[in-house]
Amino acid sequence: MMKCKTLLLLCCSLLCCQVIWAVTLKGKITDPKGEAIPFATLQVSGTSNGTAANEDGYYVLQLPEGKATLVVRMIGYKPAYKTLMVSNSTETLDIVLEEESKELTEVTVKANAEDPAYAIMRQVIAQKSKHSKAIKTLEADVYLKGKLLMRDIPKSFFGVKIEEKDAADMQKDLMLDSNNRGILYLLEQMTHYTYKAPKSTYNEVKAIKTSGDPKGLGFAQMPAIVNIYENNVSLLSGIGSRGFISPAHNNAFFYYRFRLLQSYMDNGLMIHKIAVIPKREYEPLFRGTVYVVEGDWVFQQVQLSLDKRAQMEMLDTLVFEQQYRKTEDSKLWVIQQQIMYPHMSLLGFKFSGDFVTNYGNMVINKPVNEKLFSSKIISTYDPESLSRDSSYWEQQRPISLSTEEQTNYHKKDSAAQIMQKMRDSLGPPSSRRLDFISFLTTGAYIRKGHHEFGLSGLLNQVGYNTVEGLYTGLEPYWQYNPHKGDMVKLIANNRYGWANQQYQYMYTAQYAHEDTTRTDKGWKVQLSGGRYVFQINPDNPISAPWNTSVSLFYGANYMKLYQASIGRLNFENRWGNGLSLSADLRYEDRSPMENHTDYTFYQKRRGEFTPNNPPELPAFEAHKAAIATISLNYQPGWKYIQYPQQKAAVKGNAPLFGLSYSKGIAGIMGSRSDFDRWTVSVKDEFSMKLLGNIRYNVLAGGFLNKRYVGNPDMYHIMGNQTILSGQYLNSFQLAPYYRFSSIPSLYTEMHAEWHFNGWLTNKVPLFKRLNWHLVAAGNLMYINQNQYYGEYSVGLENIGFKFMKVLRVDLVAGYEQGKARPNYGLRLGLSGIFSTLK
Repeated sequence: MMKCKTLLLLCCSLLCCQVIWAVTLKGKITDPKGEAIPFATLQVSGTSNGTAANEDGYYVLQLPEGKATLVVRMIGYKPAYKTLMVSNSTETLDIVLEEESKELTEVTVKANAEDPAYAIMRQVIAQKSKHSKAIKTLEADVYLKGKLLMRDIPKSFFGVKIEEKDAADMQKDLMLDSNNRGILYLLEQMTHYTYKAPKSTYNEVKAIKTSGDPKGLGFAQMPAIVNIYENNVSLLSGIGSRGFISPAHNNAFFYYRFRLLQSYMDNGLMIHKIAVIPKREYEPLFRGTVYVVEGDWVFQQVQLSLDKRAQMEMLDTLVFEQQYRKTEDSKLWVIQQQIMYPHMSLLGFKFSGDFVTNYGNMVINKPVNEKLFSSKIISTYDPESLSRDSSYWEQQRPISLSTEEQTNYHKKDSAAQIMQKMRDSLGPPSSRRLDFISFLTTGAYIRKGHHEFGLSGLLNQVGYNTVEGLYTGLEPYWQYNPHKGDMVKLIANNRYGWANQQYQYMYTAQYAHEDTTRTDKGWKVQLSGGRYVFQINPDNPISAPWNTSVSLFYGANYMKLYQASIGRLNFENRWGNGLSLSADLRYEDRSPMENHTDYTFYQKRRGEFTPNNPPELPAFEAHKAAIATISLNYQPGWKYIQYPQQKAAVKGNAPLFGLSYSKGIAGIMGSRSDFDRWTVSVKDEFSMKLLGNIRYNVLAGGFLNKRYVGNPDMYHIMGNQTILSGQYLNSFQLAPYYRFSSIPSLYTEMHAEWHFNGWLTNKVPLFKRLNWHLVAAGNLMYINQNQYYGEYSVGLENIGFKFMKVLRVDLVAGYEQGKARPNYGLRLGLSGIFSTLK
C-alpha cells in the first residue's frame, strides 16, 4: 500500500513539474516590410496545439520544454516552418512571412488549352462526398472573438450638417477617437463543441465576456463551421435569402471560371492556388482564391468574398476565410480557423468588423457522450460562464487581445460598474413619459416601482366610419407586476360616436404568468365586458385606421359593424414545446347598426356609401349568442438552449398544425345560437435553395350543425377591396369582403407563395442591378362546383434601400365562378417582418 501511495505521489509531482516548466512562446508575425499580419495561425507540428496572432500580429503560445516545429500560415503568404528548442519559462520568436507572389512562379497556359484548374476542381468535386462522410464524431474547444467597429461618422445627416459639438458628443458617447474610429461591440466566448454525424450538435458555453455588458450571453450556438463543399452555402442570416453557390458545387463549371495561379510544395504536399471567378454578375457567387491539396483533393485554405454583385443584402462586402490542417494521423483535414470580415455603410456611418473562430483540442472519430443528444437541449451554459476572471481568460484565450481591445474592455467595463452602482443607490427604478408626442402616438405613462399608470395614444382612439361618424375615445390602464413573471392589468376602453350619439365601453381585466425559467411558456386569463362595436367578420379584414382613410378620401365604407353587449372569458396556455391551447367563452347580446353619415372629402362619392348590412348577407337579426371555442396549435421539433437563468425554446422547422372547434350553445340566457363548426390548418415554409422558398397555408372546415348561425358566426373569407394588400397567406387580395360568406358543410382554403429571391430576375440585364425579387402567389377557396373563387398574382418584392427593402407590388387576377373574365387589380404591400408588423 505504501509503495502505491509513493508511486501516486511521484506521478502527481511529475504532472505538476510539467505544468511548472511549460514554456510561454511569444512574438510578432510581420511581412518583410515590418507590417503586422493579423490572425496568422501557428500550429505545433504533429499535435493539435496551436494559436493565432491578434490583429496587431502578436501571438502567445504555451509549449512543453524540448524541441518543437511551428507551422505558420496566412492566406496570401508563403507558410513558414520554425524548428526550435525551448527551455526558458518565456521565449520570444518574431516571424516574417514572405508574400506568395515573390516566391512562386505563375502558371502559363497554352492558347486554346483548358486551364489546369478545371481538372483540379473536378477532383475536388468528385471527392467532396467522401470527405464529408469521413468525420463521424468531433469534439473541439472553440474560441470566438467578435468585434464591430465604427470607421467613420457622416458630416451631415439627411442633408443637415452635423455641428462640431454634436459630433464631439457622438464621439464621447460611442467612445470614438478623434478620427471617428472605435469599437462598438466586443465579445469573447469559449465553447466546447460536440458533433455526431449526420446532424447532432451540442454546445457547452464555458465562458463569455462582453465589453460593457456583464450579462451578455453571446452566441448560444457558435457560428457554424461553414461547409464550403455544400452546393448551397449559408454564411450569415439576412444577407442572402438563397444562400451562395459554392466553388465546389456539383455544377460549379456552369457558374464559375477557374484559373490556376500557382503551384508549390508545402512540407511535402503539392498545393494549387486557384482563382475563383464568377461567369456572370448579379448572381449569388463568390470571388477569390482557394488552395487545393493534390492527392487529397481538399481545400487547405479559402479566401472568398461577396459584394453587391453577388446580390448580397444589408452588407456592402463580406470577406470569408478558412484554414484547414491535417490531423496528427495524417488522414483527415479539419477546420483550424474561420474568419468573417463584414463591411457596411449606412446613411454616412461606416462600420466594419472581424469575427474570428479558432478550433483547438480536436478529438475526431472517437466515442462521444451519447447522452448529450438524448434530450432536446442543444446548448448549455456553465454556471460560471458569466463570471470568469481575467486570469481564466489569460490562460484560455488562444488569441491575445490587441491594445485597442484591452482599452475598450477597461473603459466600458468601468463605465458599466459605475452605472450599476448608481442604479443600486437609487433603488427601484421609476420613469415617466408625459410629452406631447407620447400622448398622441405611443402612449403616455408614469411608472413607479411595480406599478404603471398609462393612457394609450390618443390618435389610436380617433377614427371615422359611416355608422358612428367621427369617434373619439380614451383608453387608460393600470398595470401591476407583483413579482417577476406575473402581471395584472386593468384596461378601460371608452369610445363615443358623434354621428349616432352612442357611448361604447369595454372593461378588461388580465392576469398573465410567464415562466421565468423557460421562454415561451406561460398562461393568461382575461375577463372582459361592456358594450362595443365589432366587425361582422370577426377576423377584422380591414383595419380601423385604413377604413378611416378609405371612407374619407375615397368614399367607400368597407367596414361593416354590429353592436353587442358582451361578457367574455378567455384562457391561453403555452407549454413551451410547440404546443399551445386557447379556450374562449363568450356571451353577446347582438344588435344591428345603420349608417348615420355619408360625409366624405371625395365630393363625387357622397351618397354612394353602401348599407352597413352587406347586401350579400341576410338581414342582421338582433339575437343573443353563447359561444364556446377551443383551439390547439402544435409545431413539432422544438429544441432548447439552457441559459444560466432560463431555458429558451428554439422553434422547429416542421409545419404548424392547428385545430379549432366552436359550439353555439342554445338556451343559455336566451341564446339562439345553435351550431358546431370545426377547422384544421397546416402552415409551413421550406427552402428550395437557389430557386427561392415556398410558403403555404392550407385549411379546411365546415359546419356539422347549423340550426342557427348568426351573421358574425358564418364562414367568411378575408377579402380585400383596397389598394393595400391583405395579410399574405391568409387573404384574398381582390375578393369582396362578404360575397362568399356562407354556412357550408365543408370548405377549403389554400394560400401559397413562391418567393424567387432573385432567381430569374438576376438574368435580366440592367434590371438585375436593382436586386428586386419576383414573387408568385395563389389563393383558392372551394365549397362546391358552384361556389369557388381563385386568384393568382405575380409581383416584385425587396423594393427599397438597405435595411428598408420592404415594399412589394403585385398584379392580381381573380377568377370567380359564373364570370367569364377575371378581375385584375394592383396591390401594394410590405414584405418580410414589416408585413407582420402591419
